[in-house]
Amino acid sequence: MIDAAPAAALPARARAEELLSAQRARREHGGRHAPRTIDGALRRMPDADLALISVPGAWAAAEARRALARGLHVMIWSDNVSIEDEVALKQLAAPRGLLVMGPDCGTAYLGGIPLGFANLVPRGRVGMVAASGTGLQQVAALLAAQGEGISQAIGVGGRDMSVAVGGLMTLAALDALGADAATEVIAVIGKPGAPAVRRAVETKLRAIGKPAVVALLGKDIRTGTEHGITTVATLEDACRAVIAGSRWSPRAFSLSPEEVRRRVEAARRGLRGGGTAIRGLYAGGTLAHEAALVLEPWLGPIDTNMSPRPPEQPQLAPSRSQHQIVDLGADEHTVSRAHPMLDPTLRLQAIAAAARDERCRASCCSTWCSAWAPPPIPRPIWRPRSRPRAAAAGRSPSS
Repeated sequence: MIDAAPAAALPARARAEELLSAQRARREHGGRHAPRTIDGALRRMPDADLALISVPGAWAAAEARRALARGLHVMIWSDNVSIEDEVALKQLAAPRGLLVMGPDCGTAYLGGIPLGFANLVPRGRVGMVAASGTGLQQVAALLAAQGEGISQAIGVGGRDMSVAVGGLMTLAALDALGADAATEVIAVIGKPGAPAVRRAVETKLRAIGKPAVVALLGKDIRTGTEHGITTVATLEDACRAVIAGSRWSPRAFSLSPEEVRRRVEAARRGLRGGGTAIRGLYAGGTLAHEAALVLEPWLGPIDTNMSPRPPEQPQLAPSRSQHQIVDLGADEHTVSRAHPMLDPTLRLQAIAAAARDERCRASCCSTWCSAWAPPPIPRPIWRPRSRPRAAAAGRSPSS
């Protein structure tokens, strides 16, 4: 098509060839060649034991199957992967002793290597299993601030503890942490799981016998410690319970409900326009879910786009409340666009819309998660049930 182009297109052709040549020279000068297939990556790194899949969701399951067939653990960064594909992949991996982290697994720490969006935290004694990338990041960062480090942190994807998936990878990850000599304490992080899955998790933790903290955030959580398992209701308390161990006790809110209401009313009187609605704009589902849990006792019902919701209630429509908390990283917001941690466009549009809303002059809550980008070639990669190996795994063998 270029050869048939009119003469006017020749300068554009020359410029395109110049840019492509420069890109090729940079790759060759840097000694790096990005494989375009999993097999190509394995030819370069035959000792690799993990594939990080980051392609559009429609193709992610096929790439994950190729990786599993070659004996690789899989971290699926991609979202918008069907629940049927997730179940099939995890059922394929489990009997092979392989992990499928994800889909929509944004963060992990394996063998001291941060994968996906991960904060710079020290190595330590705390092993984590998380059905929540931002929840994992939050607890890891809070622990690091208190001088604690992470042995391994395994993301399993936000749906792993659902009825459909049955906690397949959560239970496999717990087995791996139970066998890991560097892990002295285990923390399980996520949004509410299916009751049967939660019971299975607690049974597994009791069998492992290491001190454990469970933070599966939801309403009516009974906090406390029983049989070496401490149940908490917030991510901050998860950090505190890991550090305090059996000495942990829930921390009472520092102000009485009456004093909180008095301060809120005083703040409202200083606002222009008389707006009273709250908008929470988040780039992580667990942080958004936790905010809704904290605010609903004070404000009443809050509209969210997060599951689980009653089946007869559409997400955010019709509105039942003037208050809204939205996870802008949910699947419906990331079709054909980057996650808001990478591309803030959707977040900025939502902030501007909230500013124009006359009802929303009271508060606009917006949280940011900052983290290191994935390293080009993470090494070593940790193999469950074995010692860390100095094996390199391609950043995104499927891309």
